[in-house]
Amino acid sequence: MWIPEKIYEALPAIYFAIGVAMICGTVYIGINRGSMLGYLVLGVVCISAAILVANVRHAARSGQNRSLT
Repeated sequence: MWIPEKIYEALPAIYFAIGVAMICGTVYIGINRGSMLGYLVLGVVCISAAILVANVRHAARSGQNRSLT
C-alpha cells in the first residue's frame, strides 16, 4: 500500500496525538464508566505504537548511514 511521504513521515506524531486525545477524553469523562477503560488502553497502545515506529525508523536510518561510510 502506498501513502504519501508527508503522511508516512507524520505517522508517529499522528499515533501519539490520537493516543493523547483518547487518554485525555478518558480522564475528562471519567474512568468509572465501563467503556472508558477500553479507551484508556487503546490510547496507551497508540502511544506505544508511535514510540515503536519512531524507534524502528531511527534504527533503520542509522543502519543506512553506517553502511554508507
